[in-house]
Amino acid sequence: MPLLHYSNRLECLIVPLAQELEKRDPFDSAEIVVPNFSLEKWISLKLAQFQGIAANLRFITLEKAINEGLQKNLSGRFYDLLKSETTQCLLLEVLRKKLKTSDPLWLPVRSYITPKTKLSPEAGEHRLYQLAGRLTHLFMEYELSRNDEILTHWLAGRNAFDQGPLGTESWQRELWSELFGPEGKVTRHNRSARQSKSVEFQPELYTLPQLCRVYSSESKQQNSILYSQSSNNKLKPLHIFGVSYLSSFHQKALTEQLANLRDIHVYTLNPCMEFWEDVQSFGESKAAARRSLEAERQRFEKYEVLSETEIEMGELFQDEEDNPFLQAWGRPGRENIKLLNQWSAWCFEPWFADADSSAAQTENSEKPQQSVLNQLQQDILFREPRRAEPLNLEQDESLVVLACANPRREVEAVASLIWDWIRRDPDLQLNECALIVHDMELYQHEIEQVFESIYNLPYHLIDGISGSASRLEDAANSLLGLCFTEYTRRDIFSLINNPCFLQKFDDTVSAGKNSYGEPLQIQQWLQWADELNVFYGIDRESQEEQGYLHLEHDIYHWEQAFQRLTLGEMVSAEEGNGIF
Repeated sequence: MPLLHYSNRLECLIVPLAQELEKRDPFDSAEIVVPNFSLEKWISLKLAQFQGIAANLRFITLEKAINEGLQKNLSGRFYDLLKSETTQCLLLEVLRKKLKTSDPLWLPVRSYITPKTKLSPEAGEHRLYQLAGRLTHLFMEYELSRNDEILTHWLAGRNAFDQGPLGTESWQRELWSELFGPEGKVTRHNRSARQSKSVEFQPELYTLPQLCRVYSSESKQQNSILYSQSSNNKLKPLHIFGVSYLSSFHQKALTEQLANLRDIHVYTLNPCMEFWEDVQSFGESKAAARRSLEAERQRFEKYEVLSETEIEMGELFQDEEDNPFLQAWGRPGRENIKLLNQWSAWCFEPWFADADSSAAQTENSEKPQQSVLNQLQQDILFREPRRAEPLNLEQDESLVVLACANPRREVEAVASLIWDWIRRDPDLQLNECALIVHDMELYQHEIEQVFESIYNLPYHLIDGISGSASRLEDAANSLLGLCFTEYTRRDIFSLINNPCFLQKFDDTVSAGKNSYGEPLQIQQWLQWADELNVFYGIDRESQEEQGYLHLEHDIYHWEQAFQRLTLGEMVSAEEGNGIF
């Protein structure tokens, strides 16, 4: 049975990880599953601070850990994992054959790939390639999360949801069966590979979920043998750290296969130390209120300001008894915690840290001064319900919401706050400040410009493109890539925002610390592109070549935008300025 370690703070989870690693032989490597490279570096640094050294640590992905665990117990099979590129190529081959038939099942696909109106062969091939890639992704998601709900029915030759013979599920099931059905391409290849006696035989091809099913079927046939082997030759413990979500396949593979081969320790964040699997999100609360509307009619009568429509829609009221933050944002974490608890039979080691422990002591009182952020974290930790009366806490800087006009202003505001904190707190170090953004491509240029040119703040990028050579390469790729794109707004502005490209069109001239001239107003051009409805295509002709044949007017392309800008300037110009 796996051992769970819960905490509301990531740094607290380092303690049980370090304690478990101390039990091993220092010359043995420890395998740690992490979701990204940044967390890998953070764990190495924290373990070095905690133990004095971080050595013999092997960081791997969860998929690789599952594959390596099964590989040692499937030594009689010569196989490779089926790559997504291989699946996409196989789907391209099947789609080309199906589109040549007159079967009405493929009419929706055929009308998309080869419409009756004008479409270049290159654009049709592009559509076919994109469709095969999208189907490859969908089939993998079905295996990871919807195997019992969808693929089990498809394997039996019937639809799971859409019972119509010509619906979308029908042709998707046909394609999947052509690859993975009883007589599919991959199935026939694996059968011939197992029966082949040639010296130059090819390996069998399986996706990771398929490989787990193969292991399950063989373990059932040789249960006693596999059990004795696994008990005598048990692998080293596996540590899963900071993985925020596990699909149904991953949890099943860990519990039913990998847990029999090695000890598993899971270190994960849990914002609430109380039982909170029954917390309803706002949407679930509204749905429940709609269902019980008639039974609780008296509850709604005192709300005279609410209309009948608002009541029927399940409007939330002030007497809702639960933590509003867990209701609003806790549903994904709630589902994951619920599955983990079922996995370990609700046995776990708590490593929760009270928010009061990090609060600062005041001069005149021994009781810690509670900040806004500390109070919010503590309310979530103990699942405090919605309060009828405010606490009247003094507003501080522990939690600040800033309204900024654009990403540039956001970065400038953050840089100003960092400098202010550094000046006021001599114990605060720059490496203790972190800036987290949702889209590094959007913010990296602004961070570099603001932190270096204006505030001279030292920084280190983790997930961005670093180095002028890399930025130049990225600009070249974006420029040459326009030949193969649809000239979407994203394609154009990803090139324009590159500093190596931007400098060629910037009119500013530097003179010492001062700059003269007018800088290129990227945000203004973005706003114009949005207001002029620019989406794709240079002009109407390029749109038709890309397959956008449903447009009846000259809209959504760049040429119409420039024409409207020019006409607007001509109409609004004053008389005698030389334009006309």
